[in-house]
Amino acid sequence: MKSGKKIGLIVVAAVFVLFAGIIYKLIFRRSIPREAASAQPAVTAVEPTSTIDTILPITAEAYGVYSINGSEIMGDNVNKVWPLASITKLMTAEVATTMMASDTPITITSSTLEEIGGKDSRVKIGQVYPLNQILKLMLVMSDNAAAQAIADNYGNTQFIAAMNSEAKALAMNQTNYADSVGLSNNSVSTVADMARLVSYLWINNKNVLDTTKIATGYVYTEGSGVGHFIINIDELSGHPDFLGGKTGTTPDAKDNIIAILRRDNINNGEPFIIAVFGSINRYADVNKIIAAIPQ
Repeated sequence: MKSGKKIGLIVVAAVFVLFAGIIYKLIFRRSIPREAASAQPAVTAVEPTSTIDTILPITAEAYGVYSINGSEIMGDNVNKVWPLASITKLMTAEVATTMMASDTPITITSSTLEEIGGKDSRVKIGQVYPLNQILKLMLVMSDNAAAQAIADNYGNTQFIAAMNSEAKALAMNQTNYADSVGLSNNSVSTVADMARLVSYLWINNKNVLDTTKIATGYVYTEGSGVGHFIINIDELSGHPDFLGGKTGTTPDAKDNIIAILRRDNINNGEPFIIAVFGSINRYADVNKIIAAIPQ
């Protein structure tokens, strides 16, 4: 009898385990999302798209991807007007190199430093830089006093007027420049307008973009053999895919970036423009957007 009871208990236990397994499969396994069982990255599980919602978490207020001739590949809020911050300096460089000779002496004055609060600059009162040297300081280090000094030496009011005139000539219809630096929240543009400017620079004034690619180097004051070491604040500089661009950051603008990149598997291997405005982490957003570009 004891042996029979033992066999009976084993049979009952086996039946219980069998039914428990069936119930688990029917109830619990069905509740597990298919994606959770996949080891593939999320970006490969969806088709490339231009809808920002499907490539979250994008933190940018606006973004756009364009071919080098300015035609849009994908984007969101590309006509949203936004503070430019130091991306302003691309137009400062365009106007300066158009209206002034490369060896034009640019003098640093006390009023120049006062206008930008005397912050974020390596220049000193009384120093004189040839234009082609101070442009490096402005575009590579994003030096605010350098940008202000260029405008001041030409005549600040006239220089800002020339920046706005150039924007109008390039059909940058939602762009306004209130300063040459980008500290003013009234220096505003859109992703679409800035893509138009960068496309123009690529074709007509590539030296500006070439300067923005410099990873490290030196700038020299007029008549001096002593150089100031500079290092590019743009983390993309020095990367073989980076063909030029500019970053900008202020409390209101947050993180902005516009860049020309080249990837073998994007845009048939031709250069393309990517712009991100109002980001919390511009480089992370750039990478996520690139992952979603239609191949």
